Amino acid sequence: MSEPWLVDLADRFWAAAGGPPVPPRDLHGVVSLALPVTVVALPALSLLRVERWFSARNVDHRFDVPDRRLRGCLVAFGGHGFIFVDGADPVDERRLTLAHEVAHFLLDDQHPRERATRALGDGIAAVLGGKRSPTLDERIGTVLSAVRLSPHTHLMERTGDRGAAASAVEAGADRLAWELLAPAAEVSEFVPGSGGEALEQALVDRYGLPRNAAARYARSLRRVYEPPPSFVDWLRVTPR
Repeated sequence: MSEPWLVDLADRFWAAAGGPPVPPRDLHGVVSLALPVTVVALPALSLLRVERWFSARNVDHRFDVPDRRLRGCLVAFGGHGFIFVDGADPVDERRLTLAHEVAHFLLDDQHPRERATRALGDGIAAVLGGKRSPTLDERIGTVLSAVRLSPHTHLMERTGDRGAAASAVEAGADRLAWELLAPAAEVSEFVPGSGGEALEQALVDRYGLPRNAAARYARSLRRVYEPPPSFVDWLRVTPR
């Protein structure tokens, strides 16, 4: 079962997009309807290619880690997000990548901004949009509200403490991406009585998830929705 607030975020996204389509759900054509987000597909996506894309548009955006290949990337400025996906990836991988980066925008940019607005008032929008500097009170309130004033990039460090923090954030984005593409309450009907392979295959065939992601999501769903083993089953597997 997904956390209720994740389900609420997914439901709000699809409501803003005009309602969820039949599976497999493809976000590409509806992201701009629901969010202030631009989707950019670049072949052989890498950190350097993203930097060059911004540079060609007179935006100086630099990553603080060495160049590497990417499946997807989110950069957000003042409430608008730019989602980059590898245009050479298979369709199912691009579908999941886009959902994952949309999840990052919802969880790590839009949701904290909404929380800051509720806490600090509508005037903070000018600060978040880069139109003026924050007052001292706003700086304190912004820290307490956990909202970023600088451009937001996900999430490049993969080692040390920052890497561990990134892993936790990535896990949350995975859960919301799965909920966007294959809602747990809907998919749960495939769980009872089906083996893990059958559930995984349904996530691949019906919902269009890549095989590796389908296997991970299937394990998560089975832990929640499958009935616990009976006492007799427990006896059968208990060493004598």
